Amino acid sequence: VKKGEDMGGIATMYNVKIKDLREANTEIDPRMMPIGSVLIIPSGDPEQDAFRPTSIPTPVTHILTGAPVCYAEASGGAWCLLIVVNNTDTSIEDISVDFILSGPDGNEPVTKASFSLLDRLTAGQMISVSAYFEKAPALPWKINSRLRTASPSVDEGARYLQSTLDRSAVTLSEDRLSARITGVVNLNAGQSDANIIQVVAAAYNASGQPVGLRRWESPVGLESGSGLVCDFTVFSLGGPIDWVDVLLETRP
Repeated sequence: VKKGEDMGGIATMYNVKIKDLREANTEIDPRMMPIGSVLIIPSGDPEQDAFRPTSIPTPVTHILTGAPVCYAEASGGAWCLLIVVNNTDTSIEDISVDFILSGPDGNEPVTKASFSLLDRLTAGQMISVSAYFEKAPALPWKINSRLRTASPSVDEGARYLQSTLDRSAVTLSEDRLSARITGVVNLNAGQSDANIIQVVAAAYNASGQPVGLRRWESPVGLESGSGLVCDFTVFSLGGPIDWVDVLLETRP
């Protein structure tokens, strides 16, 4: 654990669910992680993967992706982000993207696969997807990307719950390099309780390029008809934040 890192950001970096990361590190308090702590990064669940629905690629003419952008870290790593837009008339799941990063000569490209931080993207919605390169090629980079998977959502009523993010507010820091997101997640009455409550904040600059991405996941469940407070901060990877898009997902 390095300065400024938290469990949510580490889960994003290694493309694992924060719930799985917590369960693999029960001796560490996610709210107070000392610098230098060593976390166990869980691998995928083979049994769960065996029952994952086969992805049915949606025509790329209906799934729009923006140009990828990358931001260098002093450690030699790089974060890359791009925008995915669901331009179909139905919800989409299992969205994954390949980021291809190479040096100035284009040789020895490095490819990283990354999944969306939310399982579902409804019609007309957009979300940023990110990938972390621990050892980035030499600058200047050549950056490419391709959509790997996108499947039509199946049986949405049983797998996703209706909820709202009320009294939501986005507060930019004075230097506009971070934004605090607050609100109350309210789960509609008359349905199952929620065990998975996730809020994703995607930060963009004045040109519409993604500059930051963060997922908040509730450590507790939510009973039908009740609410809980959401409060977290998204940080910019490169330059001032102009606006933030906030998405909510709740599941049984």
